[in-house]
Amino acid sequence: MLKLHPPLKLAKPGAYEGDLWREIVGTVYEGDGDDPANKNILVSGNKAVLTRYSTGKDRIDRQLTLEHAAAYKHYHACLMRTILIGGITKLARRMHEVNVLQMEACLEALKPGREIGDVFEAYARVADENGLSDQRFNSCGYSLGAIFSPT
Repeated sequence: MLKLHPPLKLAKPGAYEGDLWREIVGTVYEGDGDDPANKNILVSGNKAVLTRYSTGKDRIDRQLTLEHAAAYKHYHACLMRTILIGGITKLARRMHEVNVLQMEACLEALKPGREIGDVFEAYARVADENGLSDQRFNSCGYSLGAIFSPT
C-alpha cells in the first residue's frame, strides 16, 4: 500500500520537490512495487496547473500537484492530489466548490448504456454554467489496469 501521507510532511513552502519525490517513490520500493510505465507528476507553483510531467525539480511554491502511479505485478494504480501551500485563495475555494458539483454531475452521467462522452459533457457543462470555462481541462481521466500503462 502506498503510504502517501508521511512524505507530505515535506510539502512546505521552499522545500525541494526532489526530496518529497524521493520519499514517495521510496514507499513504492519498500512495498515491493515497480516503476509505472508512465511518468509521474510532481510540480508546484505555476507548473502545478499543467497536470503533466515537467522536467526539472523546483522549490515548492503555492500549490503542489502530485500524480503518482505505481505498479505491482504489472497492475497499475495512481493517486492524484492537489495540495495548497500557504493558504487558500477565493478562486481556489470557488474552483473546489465547482469541482464538487462537476464530480456529482459526472457520477450521474456514468450509468450503464450512457456514452463516456456524456461524462465529459457533464463536467464541461458545470464548468461553463459556473463561469469557469477557461479553467476546465479539455482532457481528463484515463484507464488503469493490468499490463497496460495509464493512457
